[in-house]
Amino acid sequence: MHRTVLEKGWSNKPDFVALWVYLLLQASHEKRECFWNGKSIVLKPGQFISGRSKMAAATGIHRSKLERILKCFESEQQIEQQTSTTSRLISITNYLKHQNVEQRSEQIVSSKRAASEQRVSTKQELKKERSNIKTRDESRAQKFVDFVNQTFVPKIHLGF
Repeated sequence: MHRTVLEKGWSNKPDFVALWVYLLLQASHEKRECFWNGKSIVLKPGQFISGRSKMAAATGIHRSKLERILKCFESEQQIEQQTSTTSRLISITNYLKHQNVEQRSEQIVSSKRAASEQRVSTKQELKKERSNIKTRDESRAQKFVDFVNQTFVPKIHLGF
């Protein structure tokens, strides 16, 4: 999610946040064909089809309140809606901004660069860490054996 959500006046209202997250999660992330309102359409990234009852059931928000929240999102130009008698096509405006695609691309590039720069020292550190883990595991195993011996072995000798 993009941090601009925190700038919204409704960011401290749980039902608004829950519905916004639901909308983002339901939105198609790539073009796909579907049937809506008697014809085939191609959903673009950021669009999906749902009904008020389905959204209310999924989010736990009463249908009338859900409708008010959707109208608020629409008036703030966060979504656009096209309604039919049974469902609605919801389009999240600036969908890719909310997905933070640009930032993820930069993170991937910078993490690849950092990984290649650290490879040499990482091999040596990995050897050292494996040795430490082996020592810790041996110590834990020995502690467990000691615990079992102290707890159960004397009882066995006494006939418990």
